[in-house]
Amino acid sequence: MAFEILYQDEYIVAINKPFGYLVHRTELDEEEDRILVYDLGKALGKKVYSIHRLDKKTTGVILFAFDTETVKKLHQDFRQRKIRKTYLAVVRGQPADKGEIESELVNINNEVQWALTHYEVLQVVQTPPEMLPHFPATRYSLLKVYPITGRMHQIRKHLNQIFHPIIGDRTHGNLRQNIFFNDYFDFQEMMLHAYNISFTHPITFKEINIKANVGDEFLRIAYVIGFSIHKQTEIHPF
Repeated sequence: MAFEILYQDEYIVAINKPFGYLVHRTELDEEEDRILVYDLGKALGKKVYSIHRLDKKTTGVILFAFDTETVKKLHQDFRQRKIRKTYLAVVRGQPADKGEIESELVNINNEVQWALTHYEVLQVVQTPPEMLPHFPATRYSLLKVYPITGRMHQIRKHLNQIFHPIIGDRTHGNLRQNIFFNDYFDFQEMMLHAYNISFTHPITFKEINIKANVGDEFLRIAYVIGFSIHKQTEIHPF
């Protein structure tokens, strides 16, 4: 697969992550053959190191480095919350116009971690009762989401905790919604997209701001629901 390169210099590269790719192999996915660190490195002809993760079903901008010193510096920036990421999500229902979600989340090692997420509603669609097929929810919302912390499945868990699960999230979402979108629209992906990342370059100290356009499946389901967005829509980051 030809990856969409969003930014590249001699130290880092950012791509628009496709659906269905793991960032790197894990013990839970030993048979998975779509691994970004391998396939991207092969495509670029050089070794790449992962800086952060996106879930297998999450699309959008993701960073890699070409050397361990850059990795170390970017990891430190992530720990100090100097790197800002903005996501787009389509959820069931209509949350408050703006809000924050704070809770303790349990990771894969059964460790309890504090987590904080900010969100803002960008659009709300009310599905008419006469529309066929009849949608399971009367309202759907397009959100801009900014995770303050970076916990495993944080955005997915937090939106589900406030009863506004992401469409297509089979682990933390709503089963009825997911079955509906699969049966009527053959939708296999998830409506969560890493839209923007901004940070100070760890080597050149330039301000870097990278945007990843949403993919065709995100656009298709957004259109089906009734949102007025397109691939070139400009969403201002937090």
